[in-house]
This record gives sequence, C-alpha cells and structure tokens, in this order.
Amino acid sequence: MCRASPVAIIVACGLTAAACGTDSSPTAPESASVPSLRTANSPPAPGAMVFRGNGGFFSTWRGDGFLVEIGATAKGVTQFCSGAEDFEEGESLDHFVERPNGGESSLFKSDGKVGLLLFPESAEDICSAPPVAQGTGLWTDQGSNFLGGPGRANGGFRFRGQVTDRSGQRHHVLVVVHSQIRRDGFHFIVDKVKVN
Repeated sequence: MCRASPVAIIVACGLTAAACGTDSSPTAPESASVPSLRTANSPPAPGAMVFRGNGGFFSTWRGDGFLVEIGATAKGVTQFCSGAEDFEEGESLDHFVERPNGGESSLFKSDGKVGLLLFPESAEDICSAPPVAQGTGLWTDQGSNFLGGPGRANGGFRFRGQVTDRSGQRHHVLVVVHSQIRRDGFHFIVDKVKVN
C-alpha cells in the first residue's frame, strides 16, 4: 500500500491553488500597441478613422455596342428624364477609412441587386432612346488617396449583371474599370464592357 506524506500533499495543494488563482480578469501586455479603428462618433484617438453610410447612385458607360446604365430602373430613368428630383436609383453602402498618415480608402457596394439597362450605342444619353434590354446586377467601387494622401490616387469599379432583351433572350453584362489620377489627369488602365 502506497501512502503520500503529509508534506507532499500540502505542497501539491499549494501549487494547485497558486496555479488556479481567484482573479479571472483578463490582462493585456504592458508594452503592446493595439491598432485602433474609430468611427465618426468616437472620441479623438490615434489610429484610423472609419465612416460608414449609404446613398443613391446611378452611372452610364459605353462599350461593346451599347450605352450601359447601372443603378436606375426603367421607371427611375423615366422619372429622371421627366425632371423629377427624386427617382428610383441604386442604393449603395459606403465604407470610408482615413488613415493616420493622411491617406484614405473607400469601398462602395450596391445594397443588393440594382437596375441595369442597355440602350443602343447610337443613343446620345439615357433620355434620347428607350432601353433595348433590362435586368439587375451587383456593383462594387473601390478607391484610395483621392483626398491627396501619400501615393498615387486610383480607383475603379466592377459590375456584373444579367439582362433580358425584347425578344426574351438573356445576356450577361460585365463592366470593369480601373483608373489612376496622375499629374496630367485621369488614366484608364482597364476599361472593359462585355455583353454576351
């Protein structure tokens, strides 16, 4: 029969109590710096400042034999062309980050699927001809350094959607644009519209 000595039991209990402790509050390293992301409602502090919001949008782009309108529905275009101040347009979710070094970046995404209209290439604008196809799609726009932060300002957007023409045929639409602002103006690096 094996017996533990009373001294060994006391030492084991003391080590167990010291290891378990009663203070359960978390501790942080004393010298570590933690990154800070502040919102527009936060008090001043070091780190990046984050702004979030939403708003309406629509845009047009030419390519692949069409004038492509992104954001507004056919009803919204009719309202816009009749001079209405409020009309149906796409809703965007905005995420803007201002970094401590003065640079910034932005992300704009459509809040779900938004209107997509194709007009004939000959159309002067969206009010000069009826659309030849309509549908919906998703839009994302990103940019950085547009407010004069360090580095070259650049931005771009991507839109992917699907439309149905008057004969009932469906088409996929892809619009990809990437540009930079240099000292001598805008430079388009990617400018692609595909309808198939």
